[in-house]
Amino acid sequence: MKSRDALGLSIGVSVEATHHGPTELAFPVTFVEIGSERQSWEDPGLGGAVARAVAASIGCLSDAPPRAAMAVGGGHYPEKFTALMASGEYSIGHIIPKYALTANPDPAIFRRCMERTQGGCSCIIVDWKGTPSTAKDALRSISQSSGIELVRV
Repeated sequence: MKSRDALGLSIGVSVEATHHGPTELAFPVTFVEIGSERQSWEDPGLGGAVARAVAASIGCLSDAPPRAAMAVGGGHYPEKFTALMASGEYSIGHIIPKYALTANPDPAIFRRCMERTQGGCSCIIVDWKGTPSTAKDALRSISQSSGIELVRV
C-alpha cells in the first residue's frame, strides 16, 4: 500500500488466499498479481508499484518479522488479513480461506502450511466468524499441542 500511495495510484490492494501452494519447491515463493485484465498487466505504473513493493519486502527479509503466521478463514481476498499485513504487525505465509475448509479438515494441511511458512509460525490467526467450527476445533488442538498461539480476529 505504501508503494501505491507513494505513486499516487488509486487502486485496491489485497492479499489473496493461498491457491498455488504450499508447493514442494525448496525455496520461498510469492505470487503477485496485477489486476485481472491485460490493461492492468501492461500498465507501467502498476508494474512499478508492484516492483517497489516486492523490493521493499525483500529488503525486510533480514529483519525478523514481528509475528510470522498462518491465517485461516474469511474469503479469497480477506480484508482482515490484508489489514494485519499492512499494519506490519504480522507476516502471513499462508491463508486458508473458508471455502477451502472441508466438513472434517485434515490437521496435516494446517501443519504443512505452518511448516512451509518462511521462518515458521509463531501464531495461527483465525477469522473467527469466517471459519467453520470443525476447523476451529482442529486449530485449537494444533495450537495446544504445538504451543503456538491462536489469535482470533
